[in-house]
Amino acid sequence: MQNEIKSSIKKIDSAKKILILISSPDGDSVGTSIVLKHFLENKNKIADIYSNKPLYDTLKKLPLSDEIIITDVVKINFHEYDLIITVDTANLEQLYNYNKYDKFKFPDYIDFVCIDHHASNTSFTKYKIYDKEASSTAEVLYTHLIKNDFPLNKDEATLLYFAIASDTGFFRWQIKPETFRVASKLLESNVDYNKLANLYFENIDESFKDILSVFVKKTVFHKRLKYTSLYIDENIINKLKISKENMKNYIDTYRSNFLINIKDYKFSIIIKDVGDFRIISFRGNPFNNKLDLTLINKYYDFQGGGHKNACSFSSKGNYKDIIKNIDIAIKDLESIN
Repeated sequence: MQNEIKSSIKKIDSAKKILILISSPDGDSVGTSIVLKHFLENKNKIADIYSNKPLYDTLKKLPLSDEIIITDVVKINFHEYDLIITVDTANLEQLYNYNKYDKFKFPDYIDFVCIDHHASNTSFTKYKIYDKEASSTAEVLYTHLIKNDFPLNKDEATLLYFAIASDTGFFRWQIKPETFRVASKLLESNVDYNKLANLYFENIDESFKDILSVFVKKTVFHKRLKYTSLYIDENIINKLKISKENMKNYIDTYRSNFLINIKDYKFSIIIKDVGDFRIISFRGNPFNNKLDLTLINKYYDFQGGGHKNACSFSSKGNYKDIIKNIDIAIKDLESIN
């Protein structure tokens, strides 16, 4: 792995203008990409960050978040760059609207470097800086690129701290001793821990009470296999009149504070309509769940990945077919275990 990382760093060092791409914007991808951009600029390189999806409100409150350009990735002029770095991305299809542009292919004349920590990473690039044991991509970036080579200012340390904290549920899962060592080092740059904790946890308003009642009524308890599911169809989305950005906050709050804390239940599934597709998001209770939820992508038409207890897929199937095939997957995986 060290040789692979060294060759990847050498590739980055030889590039002059670099395109940074992130998949679904979250605390980890946003924080890591911005700090990476500054790291590259400190080496007298030109770097741009693009995201195919908009940032939700919480992320817009992070320092320097306006450095991320929101655009349709397939329309980027790739000839302007001599290297692409993907951040917090497990496969190429996550970087653009695959459902809309299923025939699109990235140009083969430009090299890729992947910086990631997802267990489901498909090794889609020749070069990568990768550690599936790391808490976050931010931890990978700090440990293997900037630890001894780039002094962080307060904003940059804040971005990396929030990246690590948010990707671990504020240090609830996917952590090891190195995670705390890195976080502790970042705090030395006067990171406002309380402000970031409030930003992470206090991200809803009083209107959530109406949304919460709908979520609770629609939640299904699959008692035999010990998981919960919530289907948020287009009718609910239109009725609640919630922006796409804020919907994520409401879903995360409901799931983190209720669904994955139900005694003896292993994980939760939230299925959401997005055009003609369904986005299926899994979150496991790390104390009850023994299954690797990423393995479910081998069943039905599920496309995606993530971590053992946190992953998401897309599917063209309807809700009933999706649940039917998830049940089949769970039974098969439990029989193997």
